Amino acid sequence: MLERLRISLKVVNGVQVGLVAGLACVGAWLILPTGRESLEMRETARLAARNLAGAIDLGLKSVETDARSAAMLLKVGESAADDERRGDTLREWLGLHPTYADAMLVGADGAVRVSGGGGSAPVGQAWFRRARGADIAVATERGAVHLSVALGGDHLVLRVGPAWFGELEARVRDGLAVSTSRLALSVTGADGIPLSGVAPPRPLPDGAVEATTQTSGAQGLASTGWAVTSVMAPAPASVRLPDRTFALLVLTMIFGGTGLGYAVAMHPARRLRRLARPLDTVSAPDEAARITEIDDLERARDSLAPRDDRGTRDARTGLGRIRARLRTFEAMSGWTLWEVDPSTRQVIWTDPSHETGLAGDRSIALDELIDGILPTDRALMRLTMEAAMAEDGPHDVVLRTSHAGPEGGERRLLVRFRRGEAREEGGVRLLALSREMDDSHEPTAAVNERRRDAPLRRVTDGIVHDVNNALTVVTANLGILKRRHALGTAEARLVDGALAGAARGAALTRRMAGLVRSDKGSLAEADIAATVASFLPFLQAQVLGEMPVMNRLAADLPTVRCSEPVIEVVLLNLAFHFRDCGFDGFAVAGSTHETESEILPGLLAGRYVRLVVASGRPARQRPSPPAGVAPLEAVAELVAGIGGRFAIQSDGSGAEPFLADLWLPAEARRAEAAPERAGATRLLRVLLVESDSLVRACLAEVLTDLGHAVVQAASGAHALEALMRDGAFDAMITDYAMPVMSGLQLAATVVERHPGVRVIIAGPHGHLPATARRFLQLDKPFREEDLAAILSAIAAAPLAHAA
Repeated sequence: MLERLRISLKVVNGVQVGLVAGLACVGAWLILPTGRESLEMRETARLAARNLAGAIDLGLKSVETDARSAAMLLKVGESAADDERRGDTLREWLGLHPTYADAMLVGADGAVRVSGGGGSAPVGQAWFRRARGADIAVATERGAVHLSVALGGDHLVLRVGPAWFGELEARVRDGLAVSTSRLALSVTGADGIPLSGVAPPRPLPDGAVEATTQTSGAQGLASTGWAVTSVMAPAPASVRLPDRTFALLVLTMIFGGTGLGYAVAMHPARRLRRLARPLDTVSAPDEAARITEIDDLERARDSLAPRDDRGTRDARTGLGRIRARLRTFEAMSGWTLWEVDPSTRQVIWTDPSHETGLAGDRSIALDELIDGILPTDRALMRLTMEAAMAEDGPHDVVLRTSHAGPEGGERRLLVRFRRGEAREEGGVRLLALSREMDDSHEPTAAVNERRRDAPLRRVTDGIVHDVNNALTVVTANLGILKRRHALGTAEARLVDGALAGAARGAALTRRMAGLVRSDKGSLAEADIAATVASFLPFLQAQVLGEMPVMNRLAADLPTVRCSEPVIEVVLLNLAFHFRDCGFDGFAVAGSTHETESEILPGLLAGRYVRLVVASGRPARQRPSPPAGVAPLEAVAELVAGIGGRFAIQSDGSGAEPFLADLWLPAEARRAEAAPERAGATRLLRVLLVESDSLVRACLAEVLTDLGHAVVQAASGAHALEALMRDGAFDAMITDYAMPVMSGLQLAATVVERHPGVRVIIAGPHGHLPATARRFLQLDKPFREEDLAAILSAIAAAPLAHAA
């Protein structure tokens, strides 16, 4: 019977609209008074907090007046012999002012001269050390309030008791006519310790509202920074019955809504009846209606739904397995993958501790991530991210977090940034692998090797740094000597010999650093002329013997894109070949070639340094070469590995001597420096940052000799102070290896705060990381000509901070 029961759509819609209208009226009757009461409670709480804060400010001014009145009674200016009489007077005064818990007269040394309540001397208390230098000071210490007034060399200290706050709170409640059971007031000092009342419970009771305001201070008194909190509790609930007018309103809304719903549903009901009828009842009486066809399609879709659900479950299971494998890989390797979106400044990573069974993607703002890094490393992190976005390749940086480690020390994170592939929907992303620098996840062999190599590398880097500093002093002073004095032939020969010896010493330090440094990629540029000049004496002493050696390389050849050990190994293999074949000479010459087409088949267009290696006149009785040409094959493989070419013009087997070309890729041509002297170059104002006083004084002398104005700083902190006082510097030269704040950290901070200052980082060749490539670099030891050239290039550029 119920299956045959049909209810009109118009009736159903009318009843629904009528019920909704009636329920809306009842809900409004229940909610509106409650909302009005909540607004009144919130306003009362705010007013109570403001009134109590104002009463505290006026009360502190009254305490100051009482303190000065007490000082007049004590006659502070009299001699110390009357301290006993002052104590009786002070105790009588406290008896007339019960709001004060204690009062004492304290000398300039912190000793108590007169005490009214037996309080201890405040000389060792932090609040007194802060207040003794002020005329009037209000301080808190462990919940107690002290007001100190300077009287000559002494201080009159009043300690305010809880009764003082109680009187002020009672006045506020009386003024608002609110009972103590509903309004709770509390005062918290600037150190977070409650001074009066009890801190409100967390969370607040149901229906309660809270308001907080700060004290603003009174005339002559600075703001104490106290927080005044008021909590307003709701009034006891009461049952309210609706009146006759409201009942009539509810009935009117119900019937009116029913009629409106019935009328609105008439048009949709007619369209539904039309859909329920067949399209052609005359020619095709058995044709199904549209609703029937839709119902059949829905049933067919429901029959296929289990298959779709099963496929979805299988896909989720597969995704879960992939994420589980990734989570296992992260746990075993110790690396965490971050994805940084520079456009939205959001960081997304996989959190294995997600509430669901699968690892979930979490998101955090990039600024929040940077806030977790120590302030001294934040600029370095931003600089590394910019460098990674600007060029391909990994960019490593060690960052210190602001969270304490398991043993209370700082945590260090090794972060490797790399630019990701471009996405159509989001552009280029920045990928970062982070790992805490801890030995717990490393194999024992790797840990032992790192523990053995790290001290050796630090000691070697320190020795290289100190030796290069000493060589910098030598080359700089010799350069000044040559510039200022007209040397004779003999003297000039001695000075040039000393400079050549300094250059050979620098090459030896680079070779020593290359033996212990594992990051060979950082030594990816080499001065070909200096490397060959320093290595040829070794070849002659250890390999070539009495064979004549000639070096015809010019000193102005560009640097090549390979490490110095590669060049040395190439020369060593060639020397072995010359010795084994019995050639009677070893000569090296070079030139620079730059072309936009192929120089040789298979050699790309670009800039190259061409080294020509030749033997002397063939020996009359030369032994036959050994079987195989392993040294020459090694040379060809090494040169091809750096993008160059090794070509033999003559193998020396006949009447012609040995002749071969080495095409080495060179660095791009740098902009031509302006002339060094006035007239074509403006003078610069240079900030020199160097922790070694001898090197700093020597470089300052060189800069002054070049005509530039110099301001010296012994550390990164001193340099930042100098820039804060006066940032009108054209350039800053900083040493890379400085204590506390390294040169790279200082450079990143200066670029962020003072973008108009050009930064030059000085350090041993190859010690600077890839992040430092955005700055100008000066290899130690350097000549006066190198420093003059780089400063001339800065002077020739437009003024960066002109304004």
